[in-house]
Amino acid sequence: MAAYYAHSGSAQSKADWQLLRNHLSKVAELARGHGSKFQAAKAAALAGLLHDLGKYTSGFQRRLAGGAPVDHATAGAQMVRSLASKSFDGIMAEIVAYAIAGHHTGLPDKVGDDASLCGRLKKDLEACDPVWRAELAPDATGLWPTLNWAPDKPQFAFQLGVLGRMIFSCLAISGQQSPRRCWHSRIRY
Repeated sequence: MAAYYAHSGSAQSKADWQLLRNHLSKVAELARGHGSKFQAAKAAALAGLLHDLGKYTSGFQRRLAGGAPVDHATAGAQMVRSLASKSFDGIMAEIVAYAIAGHHTGLPDKVGDDASLCGRLKKDLEACDPVWRAELAPDATGLWPTLNWAPDKPQFAFQLGVLGRMIFSCLAISGQQSPRRCWHSRIRY
C-alpha cells in the first residue's frame, strides 16, 4: 500500500513529509473541539476529516513533487453528500460540503459557474484510492445538532446559514492550527 501525504517537506526520503491520514485526523479533532461549543462537533469533525480527501490521488501526490495543481477540495465535498442519508443528516452533509469546497477559497455560491457548489459537485475528478475509507472511517450519521430551531422558514434558513458559516470557521481555523512537520515555505498543496 502506498503512503499518501498531505504536505511535502525538504527531505528526499520523505521523512519530514506529513502523512495525509495524520493531517486529516488532527484537523478533524481540532474542528470537533471548536464545533462542540455550539453542538455541531460531529459535523465539524466530518468537515475536517474529508476536507483534503482529493489528496488520496496519484495526481495530488505528483503535485507534492512539483507537478501540476490539483483540485483536492471538491472530492470531499462530493463524498460527504453521498455518505449521509437524505434525512436531516443529508441537510448537514450539504452544509459540510460548502465548508469543504471552500476551505481554500471561501464559501462558494450554491449555483452559478463551475466554481459554485453545484458546479463543483458535477465536476469529474480523479478517483481517490479506496484506502481512504479504511484510514479515515467517516461517519455521517447523527450530524443534526440539537439546537433551538426557529419555527418559521425564513428564520430557520437564516439559522442554517449561520451554522454553515460556523462549521466553515471550525474547519478553517483547525486547518491553520494543525501542526505540519515541514517548513512553511516548502509546503505544496
